[in-house]
Amino acid sequence: MKNKFWIVCLLFFGNCWIVFAQSPDSLHQLLRKSKLTQQSSLQIELSKVYLTSKVDSSLYYARQALLSAQKIKNDTAIAKAHRWLGEWYQNKTRYTESVREYWKAIKLAQKIKDKSLESSVLNGLGITYYLQQDLKKAEEYIQKAAQLRYEIKDYTYYSVILTNLSAIYFHNKEYDKAIGLLRKTEKTLLQQPEGAYMASLYNTLGGCYQMAYPKKDSAVYYYTKSIDVAKRFGISQNVMTGYHNLGEDALRKGKYDVALSYLQQALAISTKLGNDTYVMNVQATLAETYRAKGDFKKAYQHLQEELALSKKIFESDKQKTIKEMEFKYETAIKDQQLLEQEELIQASLLRAEKEKNTRNSILFISLFLVVVLLFIFLFQAQKRKAKARLEAEKSKIFENIVHDLRTPLTLIKGPLEVLKKEHLDGPTAQAFRTIEVQSEQLIALVNELLDASSLEKGKYTPTMKVGNPFLVLEKRVEGIQEMVKAKQLSLTVDFQKGEQTLYYPADVLDKVFTNVLSNAVKFTPERGVISINAHLNPSGLEVRVFNSGSSFSTTQKEQLFERFYRLPEHQGIPGSGIGLSVSKDLLDLVKGSISVASSEEGVTFVFSIPVAEVTQSVPAEQASEKPLLLLVEDQPELQLFIRDYLSSDFTIIMADNGEVGFAMAKEQLPDIVLTDVLMPGMNGMELLTHLKQEALTSHLPVVICSSKHSESSRIEGLAKGASAYVTKPFHPEELRLTLRNLMEQEQLIRKKYEEQKENHVSCHERLASTNAFIQKATECVFEQMENPEFDVHELAEYLALSRSQLHRKLTQLTGYSATQFIKMVRFEQAKDYLRDGSLNITEVAYRCGFNSQSYFSKSFQEYTGESPSQYAQRSKNSPNAT
Repeated sequence: MKNKFWIVCLLFFGNCWIVFAQSPDSLHQLLRKSKLTQQSSLQIELSKVYLTSKVDSSLYYARQALLSAQKIKNDTAIAKAHRWLGEWYQNKTRYTESVREYWKAIKLAQKIKDKSLESSVLNGLGITYYLQQDLKKAEEYIQKAAQLRYEIKDYTYYSVILTNLSAIYFHNKEYDKAIGLLRKTEKTLLQQPEGAYMASLYNTLGGCYQMAYPKKDSAVYYYTKSIDVAKRFGISQNVMTGYHNLGEDALRKGKYDVALSYLQQALAISTKLGNDTYVMNVQATLAETYRAKGDFKKAYQHLQEELALSKKIFESDKQKTIKEMEFKYETAIKDQQLLEQEELIQASLLRAEKEKNTRNSILFISLFLVVVLLFIFLFQAQKRKAKARLEAEKSKIFENIVHDLRTPLTLIKGPLEVLKKEHLDGPTAQAFRTIEVQSEQLIALVNELLDASSLEKGKYTPTMKVGNPFLVLEKRVEGIQEMVKAKQLSLTVDFQKGEQTLYYPADVLDKVFTNVLSNAVKFTPERGVISINAHLNPSGLEVRVFNSGSSFSTTQKEQLFERFYRLPEHQGIPGSGIGLSVSKDLLDLVKGSISVASSEEGVTFVFSIPVAEVTQSVPAEQASEKPLLLLVEDQPELQLFIRDYLSSDFTIIMADNGEVGFAMAKEQLPDIVLTDVLMPGMNGMELLTHLKQEALTSHLPVVICSSKHSESSRIEGLAKGASAYVTKPFHPEELRLTLRNLMEQEQLIRKKYEEQKENHVSCHERLASTNAFIQKATECVFEQMENPEFDVHELAEYLALSRSQLHRKLTQLTGYSATQFIKMVRFEQAKDYLRDGSLNITEVAYRCGFNSQSYFSKSFQEYTGESPSQYAQRSKNSPNAT
């Protein structure tokens, strides 16, 4: 449990003005009639009156008091005005300004040797440092204030200041020392006619007893006495503090209703006082009390209030810190400037004459250089523009020619496929086969040229995929088997075993491997050797392709990856010389690599593609009862913190960027997605858009968690379909409650779908859904109602999903697994048939896709709690029953 009460029980003896004897109107009347020598004191009194009601007016009269005092040149009045300004800034937590005003007052008090005034100001200065948590300085100045009061034999105020000192002992956990000092002060103050100080004294005594002796009731006794005194003298701040501390004490003792009663009173008073820190502390204690009581909804509400105030205070403190740093910086700069000013003046005088003599020469040379550089710049710019225009025209013509080739190729390929179906004699069939092979080579060349053009213009976007990349390699190896047999080649393949689920650029892997593999087959002589090896290493997926019978020099090796370059000895072999160039550009695009080595035995190409492991959860059918949460966050430390904090409520899978997160969302279909916004690659907003546009994932609730606090960012996230927007830094419990509330809302949606089946209408109307996916799945089952072979596999195929994806999506939307969903639709149709009474039970079973009447009866009873005959009989007796 948090110990917040010490924050709000700090004494302000000697610095707060407890009772205002006069109203603002009466003070204004006195001010209008007053003499110049009286105006400063009356203006200070007006500033005190307006301190809690009209803050701007309070500051205005405080400054007017200083101006009035300066007009009469009265050091005592000026010191008192500075002292009140220091107290005003302290009250408004503007500590830098407070310290500045107090020091002005101290210097004047020392000048006029007024120990009483100096003591009061030192006490205020000590309290300001206490509020800034600088306890060393706070103790130093409060002790000096007490010593001055002792010297002038003002024992009452001496005791009061010692009480302020006890707050420092309390902060340092020296509770018995603080209690002794406070009890001693109590005896002194009880002998005085002014009793208002006792409210804060009793409050602090209660805090000391609460920390030192938590099991005793002494704390409650003193808190109650504090409230009584504070009410008698109208000190709202102490009344609020007393109720807050009583609430804290009751919470510690498990008396939650008592605690809530006190805390509500504290909240009302602190809200009226308008001090955000006090309100925030009370809101935090209320949230803690409701959570301990088990009322999480109210706990969440108060946590939200606390968080909002915390952000407000944080921003305010940040601005104050910035201003303080600026003030210190400006002061240091001014001091330095004063020291250097004389030196600068002298140095400038000495340099002035010299600069005057050289200025004209420098100006002429500078202008000449500027003209020359400007001419060079303009010339190069025009040259670059002309070259860019030329390259753009060449690229445009090239692309148009390549694109124009696709139309005749299509007209060759299409009719060729039709003619292949006709019965042709041997020579004609062979001729068509030759045409087909050549057209396929020409199509491949056109595609390579288009890829090269896209890469050159920077417009090529790799296709990322989650899956097993070794399956892509195996597919391409199968495609060359006929060529291997035709040339009687020896082919060995060594791929890493096991299921590898990775995130990788699928099209890049396919294109590069196809190019390298086709070159190996093309340039290997008959009865030669080809070996292929692929495995994972720390840098990614590494593929090695060796073929015998080829070699090249070091100079040729450097040219091998140049566009359109071909080895002299390969000029007679069909090819364009563009494949390796495109492969290298593709690998550079995804930060991969390719190299080649030549030896007497042959040539070895080695290329590497970066891949990323995909965090997997258990299969959907075997998943735990906890909801599945996909966390998309690029900060590893924050990933681990959120995972550990939420692991008791969710099964968590993680991705460190939007691309991987989107692929995992489609593959795993989590119950909820939690994503950051600022991430490399696809950011959180783009991920949200992709999820909502994808039919498979459009139903998933998405929570944005971002450091972007602005209202426009939150509105953008919610407008794009986010279910909630949580800003960083966030309260962990707020995040957990937000996610849990969203999951509860999803459960209510599934419950509503279940309750919909109880309507007294036909099953088609009962099962009708506004969700397009559920409606499509339901209609599919209705169409296959009498087909006993129709199962989950066929339903998944019809909906173009995997079995696990179908299972998770149906479970999320309806609460039924895929198998249960099919049975549910069948049983709802059976209920209509039984209620109608025109079919016997065996006929109903067959009409609903059951091969066995006994199995149907058993399953129906498990579903409805009644046998088919019991249900039919009850329906006959009660026509409205379902």
